[in-house]
Amino acid sequence: MTNKYIRNKKVNKYYIAKEQNKFLGKIQGKARRSSSRDVKAFDKNDDDQVYMPVWLMMNELTLGDSIYIVKLMSNRNRRAIAEKFECSVDELISWLECINLVRNICCHNGNLVDIKLVTQPKLPKDFEDVLYLKSEKEDSANYTNRLAIVICIVVKLMSSINIRYRFGNLINALNHLLDETNTPEVYGFRDKKAIYECFSKERELIFKE
Repeated sequence: MTNKYIRNKKVNKYYIAKEQNKFLGKIQGKARRSSSRDVKAFDKNDDDQVYMPVWLMMNELTLGDSIYIVKLMSNRNRRAIAEKFECSVDELISWLECINLVRNICCHNGNLVDIKLVTQPKLPKDFEDVLYLKSEKEDSANYTNRLAIVICIVVKLMSSINIRYRFGNLINALNHLLDETNTPEVYGFRDKKAIYECFSKERELIFKE
């Protein structure tokens, strides 16, 4: 069957086996290069087990590796993960790819503040009203592709993991970006009030100006 999450490649048992072997080879390489004491201890002391156990392996995977595993999963497993975040599979993959892009920008000291997303991620439900609307057509609305949509995705995902997570530092950082030239609209928010509304969308705690 065709899997649209890995560039429309036809996925069958042979393709899965090929990717599994490639992945296991990569894991072995990561184990040899790892500076983790736990991994080194495993490599030195465990003569019977060739591959790292899952609890060690997860610490060695990149975010991109983890996302690729999700893409390769069966529809059933992908849906099970998406349900944890109260979203569709398409939304989850879109958000994970966006987060991975942001992670790479930050990792390489790139300019995240002025980001303009070329590939528009799926818009998290219930966050439309906090985003700057560039134009509205009869068929669809043209929402921002700036930093605000990344923030909304982070809030949506984190709220599904920990509803009591405090975003105070992030709110303060956003406020420090604002001045007469750099308005909330520049970063993709409807207005200043929308910044606070973004962080209170799915949480019991309401932030006030």
